[in-house]
Amino acid sequence: GGLAVGTLAALYGPFVVMEPMILRDSLGLLVATLSLWLAVHALDSEALGRDHRARLSWLGAGLVLGLGALIKDTGLILFAAIWLWLAARTLCRVPHSLRLAALLLPLGLAIGLLPFMLRNLALGVAPLAVSQQSAIVFVYGNIADSPSGGVLFGQISPTLGTIIEQTQARPFPMILATLHTYGSNPSLFLVNLWRKFYAIWSNVELPDNFSYAHV
Repeated sequence: GGLAVGTLAALYGPFVVMEPMILRDSLGLLVATLSLWLAVHALDSEALGRDHRARLSWLGAGLVLGLGALIKDTGLILFAAIWLWLAARTLCRVPHSLRLAALLLPLGLAIGLLPFMLRNLALGVAPLAVSQQSAIVFVYGNIADSPSGGVLFGQISPTLGTIIEQTQARPFPMILATLHTYGSNPSLFLVNLWRKFYAIWSNVELPDNFSYAHV
């Protein structure tokens, strides 16, 4: 499996071009892969009765996920996905080792976020105050009156500034305010979602940081 994935990656031009770029997304991919490997390693260790190694792997997975959240705030979504998956396995099997893992994973996350939280406290802001970039991008790409349905980031919705001002750029209020814009026409959400899906299969490249076709 690893050989197949490595071969495909080496033969995929945009991936090769993207990786050398000094962007946090490349490091985020490494962190995400490492956290998933640690989670799988923990399950394998539990299956072999190596509980000590399993505990260290779950703690390590949480720690890596915490570091991933520092790289990019969307890293918290991966933590939530792994923790919910772990919780579901615990409810299905209820072994003591998995119940402990459900505690070790967030403990590792807290350790990974500790330097960040201490820095925030030193600056007098909320311990878990992170970048609002993800929420702003969500508003930018999902607002009901987006000229392109969120496909082209060069076209700004006139409602974007209003939402940011009204919510004071707080992530969850911004997301809720964005979804509220579909109140009078819920079907428009599906239309915009289809426009995004269609853009994936378009033969026209929509570059963000740089164009692979130009390179």
